[in-house]
Amino acid sequence: MGQENINYLLSAYFHQDWRCDANSADEIIINFKKSESPKTVEKLRDEVDNLLLLNQEIGQNFIYENDGNYNPNTDGLSVTEWFKRILQLLTEP
Repeated sequence: MGQENINYLLSAYFHQDWRCDANSADEIIINFKKSESPKTVEKLRDEVDNLLLLNQEIGQNFIYENDGNYNPNTDGLSVTEWFKRILQLLTEP
């Protein structure tokens, strides 16, 4: 499975000025969930789940390589922990 939706999330929502759109990374994910179609949210959830199933630490370069401008370390999270948080937020009703 590809990572098109992960790339879309990172490039479209975590762009250079994302902090102008929301006060936190969680808020960006919630905005994504509200703005995008249920199918897109489901595809992103599946891609993140598959990424986490690889059971490997995800490095900061992964975010940059997918055109994202966010460093989870500033919020006290590793990149892997942040993707787990994304999955949690996407799964919540």
